[in-house]
Amino acid sequence: MRLEIEASNYNVGDQMRVVFDREEPDIIIPCEGTYPYVRGGVSSWIAQIIAGMPQYKFGIVFIGSRTRDYSQKPLYNLPDNLTYMVETFMLRRRINHQLEQ
Repeated sequence: MRLEIEASNYNVGDQMRVVFDREEPDIIIPCEGTYPYVRGGVSSWIAQIIAGMPQYKFGIVFIGSRTRDYSQKPLYNLPDNLTYMVETFMLRRRINHQLEQ
């Protein structure tokens, strides 16, 4: 079975939301479908890197598929040196001309 997505029903990458911006980061980590909304694997590596380097301020750019595919709240305790976070979801379906969250 092949899944086909009709492009007119989706907005692709149309919005990036700043979750918090406390201070300019020294290092930005792109998090494609991982930290802080998914546990294990790459997410745990990112958590260890940030926690293990408290002398640096980190920012993350979370890139997800759809909001409903992820936890609504972070699954990790966010350390103090994580000073910047934005998120974007690549596919948000249009339902009656409204964007699905």
